[in-house]
Amino acid sequence: MEHLREREIEETKEFFANIGLSKELQDKATAEIATDKKQWVDFMMKFELGLEKSDPKRATKSALNIGLSYVVGGMVPLSPYFFVSTPIEGLKLSAIVTLLCLFVFGF
Repeated sequence: MEHLREREIEETKEFFANIGLSKELQDKATAEIATDKKQWVDFMMKFELGLEKSDPKRATKSALNIGLSYVVGGMVPLSPYFFVSTPIEGLKLSAIVTLLCLFVFGF
């Protein structure tokens, strides 16, 4: 917005044109929204880029989901080693189980 202001103004006008506003209203709406930098950034994030502000309360839940998924996903190739007597058997069984799981989840 600071370095390419004219380009951002054109993109904002283009958004208003796409929703059917007249040229006069596009200019007025763009001029109005461009007066407040924070409001303009929020507008462009939401309507131009389709991005929403993330909810800080979700960070813990997301971290927990990712961590648990990593542990469970990591156990898939490791689990066969607990049930066989030699590492070679474990490797073979691990490859089969991992490929099977990848196929099932990919399907």
